[in-house]
Amino acid sequence: MTEDSHDDVDPEELRRDLEETALQIQRGELKSVTFTDGAVERTFPLGTEEERDAALLTIRTILGQVH
Repeated sequence: MTEDSHDDVDPEELRRDLEETALQIQRGELKSVTFTDGAVERTFPLGTEEERDAALLTIRTILGQVH
């Protein structure tokens, strides 16, 4: 994904990127994932099932807000 402002992000591109990231998390392909919303940045380590679940929950929350 690019580092454009939220207003410049195509909702369908964002949805595809998030869905692909979720699949990568589920397959164990990523060691961590970082979500950025404006000035707020949150990095999730993905070493345990609980950490992966937290990242997947964040993705589901974001997907619920994408129009």
